[in-house]
Amino acid sequence: MKNKAYLIILYICLFTSCQSDDDGIEESQAQPTIFQGRVLYSDTNEPVTNTTLWVTASANELFAGDVIIESKSVMLSDTSQGEFNITFSSDPRIDYFTFEVNFFDEEVPDLIIGGSNIANGMVCNPIGCDDFVPGNEYTDLTIVVPRPETN
Repeated sequence: MKNKAYLIILYICLFTSCQSDDDGIEESQAQPTIFQGRVLYSDTNEPVTNTTLWVTASANELFAGDVIIESKSVMLSDTSQGEFNITFSSDPRIDYFTFEVNFFDEEVPDLIIGGSNIANGMVCNPIGCDDFVPGNEYTDLTIVVPRPETN
């Protein structure tokens, strides 16, 4: 009888040790963050050109504050018609994204004559400029910016 009890205990141990650890639940794979859309002027809804759109991925770190993880840009030219496509690879350190548009002088292409971000009039649709979460696809975005003031 003791041998049968040992065999039953042995079978139970073998059976439970062979079971899967994940209980049938797959771990979610980290996904890239994709931004696609257009940048338009707020007064005319025309495509913004002669500008650079910057998207910055940052982390909010304890004791360090806001830390830039990665920054990407795309030049919005006459041929792009204000359209952009920027992809960030998955990075668990990224907490949020910020957007900025830099305007350049048409006669002096390297001279920045203004900029726009959410602090001075930039609006993102259909989601707010400060509501982007890492690991999602944001397609059909419209970023609306005021024209730079010319002197």
